[in-house]
Amino acid sequence: MTSTIRAAFLCLCLCFIGLYSNAQSNDLIDLEFGTLDHFDVATWNIEWFPKNGETTIEYVAEIIEELELDVIAIQEIDQPEEFEYLLSLLQGYDGHYQDGEYARLGFIYNIQSVTVNEQYEIFSNGSYGNPFPRPPMVMELTFMGEHDFVVINNHFKCCGNTVLDPDDFWDEETRRAYASELLKDYMDFHFSEDNLIMLGDLNDLLDDSPQNNVFQVYLDDPANYRFADMDIATGNASQWSYPSWPSHLDHILVSNELFGALEDPESQIATIQIDDFFPGGFNGYDSNVSDHLPVGFGFDPAATTLSADINKSDARSFDVFPNPSKGAVQVKAKVASPIETIRVFDQMGRLVFVETFTVDTENYFFDLSHLPSGLYSINLNTVKGIGVTKKLVLSH
Repeated sequence: MTSTIRAAFLCLCLCFIGLYSNAQSNDLIDLEFGTLDHFDVATWNIEWFPKNGETTIEYVAEIIEELELDVIAIQEIDQPEEFEYLLSLLQGYDGHYQDGEYARLGFIYNIQSVTVNEQYEIFSNGSYGNPFPRPPMVMELTFMGEHDFVVINNHFKCCGNTVLDPDDFWDEETRRAYASELLKDYMDFHFSEDNLIMLGDLNDLLDDSPQNNVFQVYLDDPANYRFADMDIATGNASQWSYPSWPSHLDHILVSNELFGALEDPESQIATIQIDDFFPGGFNGYDSNVSDHLPVGFGFDPAATTLSADINKSDARSFDVFPNPSKGAVQVKAKVASPIETIRVFDQMGRLVFVETFTVDTENYFFDLSHLPSGLYSINLNTVKGIGVTKKLVLSH
């Protein structure tokens, strides 16, 4: 074969390889999940982001833009500066991540459809490090200017031997079960009437036997909580979120305010099979993005019986500041109904402060400097019967 023919053959091969490579990468444009009128939320462990440097960042940006989700709860942000770079690449999205945590949690959200009202961490006190290696992140948001949701992002302790040993404080299953109990108590108290979604890499199976099921506290309360992904967890392994050790570890729990969304045939709940569209299939995805696949839940709030918005409207009639506070707190009332009583509760729902007012004013002042740093709930009750709850962070 002459050198000219050899060169021509090599050029033809390179062109073919280039065309094949482009066709493979372009498969991601066929990815889809979110729809215009639906509230679309997902949990995604992106495994030590960025797993493969800038290649990972570019792939994740493309995936997010193709999926068109409203909120993504992210786990395992290893390099926050690279996460910031990812956010800069995304058009129409913003995000937030934990500061100073190991394998950080974060949120990415669509700024056109989502208004973030509050973001904060719970169980951030060091004494909760056993059940919560990373403090859960809470986002209180409004979707399309009218539907309010609370989304709680989690990453439970990994590993274990499938047996829950309540006598071993450091047993992995025991730690996950304790985290579930603490979260349920918190949600029961603080979000009993909210459209609540608790999700994340919860690192265990939903269908374990009751004596070893770390989620039994939710399964025993079906009137108030359901796992949206239960059918995935008990279904075919091809739909599970952790293919490298075939299991389904990433879950979405909803409160009874959203049960209607689970029953709406137009809703969708699925493990999002990115690997079906990724160059090299799951091996390529695993090498360049993550060993977990995201799990998504999408539904039309207008077609679902959600919790009443009246309490949210009332809540916006009061401002609590400064927040965070060192102890001195002011409440400004924007309604013609004087505050009668202010009660303060800690994260465990214990009443730690109460004060009654008899003066008709717009501004109310009280001091909480005697309380330890942490997250508190401020319950405001007016003489006309309006009752609202606001969150306050004390940081001395």
